[in-house]
Amino acid sequence: MSSIYNGSFRACTNLEKVTLPPTITTIGQSAFDACSQLADVVFSGINNVTSIIEGAFSRCYILSPTSAQALVSNATTIEGAAF
Repeated sequence: MSSIYNGSFRACTNLEKVTLPPTITTIGQSAFDACSQLADVVFSGINNVTSIIEGAFSRCYILSPTSAQALVSNATTIEGAAF
């Protein structure tokens, strides 16, 4: 699997941490939208995320700056309202 599909975890209000495998290259539209308790996104190896699609982390109000920086570090596409 190379993508987290559109809306996969939308409004999972108990989700606090996500660990992404190195196979993930795309985080789909609104994949984690409204995950109000999501604070950490970590990688189980190399970060290969190159595309963060519109609204992927929208309304993730407590997402740590460290996680956001790690997510965008290799991204070549970051669409509107991704965070």
